[in-house]
Amino acid sequence: MTDLSWLTARPIAHRGLHDMNKSRWENTLSAFAAAAERGYAIECDVHLSSDRIPVIIHDSDLKRLTGQDGFVWQRTAAEMTALKIGGTSDRLPTLQQALDLVDGRVPVVVELKGVPGRDEGLVESVGKMLKNYRGKAAIMSFDHWL
Repeated sequence: MTDLSWLTARPIAHRGLHDMNKSRWENTLSAFAAAAERGYAIECDVHLSSDRIPVIIHDSDLKRLTGQDGFVWQRTAAEMTALKIGGTSDRLPTLQQALDLVDGRVPVVVELKGVPGRDEGLVESVGKMLKNYRGKAAIMSFDHWL
């Protein structure tokens, strides 16, 4: 049986190590860097962009984090990574950007966020990226159809 003790061996920073003052927002490269520096595992949320690239954002709606109208699945990854988050210099990252930043230093738990009819290829794309990740990784989802 596969040893999964790494999932409980250290704290998991939910959406990275962010703060309530919003100086470091959730699901950003800054939040992931802060978590990795402290040795915390990282949980992040992933949706597919219109060009089928896994991007990190919890909500399917862009408004709360970026102030922009629209949905993740309506924008390309390039359009999304240009959007600033909460008036900071952080931008929406792709999953690959986050994995490159963390570079195996800590485990990652990727929550797949499905949108019925718009998430084809999400599991395969994320699986391929995590297969090449240098550290421990897990995939989860509350979306049963994935």
